[in-house]
Amino acid sequence: MFALNALFVGVTYFGMGWTQMSPSNNIISKPECIPGTNTIKELVVFHITSFVSFVMSNVVAIGIKIVLESCTPTVTHSKTLRVFMVLCAVLSVSGYTFMFFAMNNVAQIKLGLIECGDPHMSISFISLLVHAPVVFSVYTTIVVYIFHD
Repeated sequence: MFALNALFVGVTYFGMGWTQMSPSNNIISKPECIPGTNTIKELVVFHITSFVSFVMSNVVAIGIKIVLESCTPTVTHSKTLRVFMVLCAVLSVSGYTFMFFAMNNVAQIKLGLIECGDPHMSISFISLLVHAPVVFSVYTTIVVYIFHD
């Protein structure tokens, strides 16, 4: 979990630095399809929230790793440790959720608003809409399976 979250923290930083709103930084041909400043503000908020979720998840995961490496088997099966593992999972899902919203905004900034019906935008939006719930479902199933007694 730690390595994956670290990867997404890096992606978040990269996304924040890469995405800029300027007339020459998109491939939108219709002026009415260019997103407004609200989309750009949402992008920043979603990236920051995603970043914070991933950083917090990483800190909790590091703490769990330290506990598992230095404690007895009795401690490693404690309810408190399980709570922290669930917290780590919730923070990861939160980070992925906000990353999903941020990537949607990046696509709208680069390809135009969803409402304009550009086929490339539709493909990117549908891809995000299909893949994100599948990943969340797999991740949630694994977390539930781990705690099933």
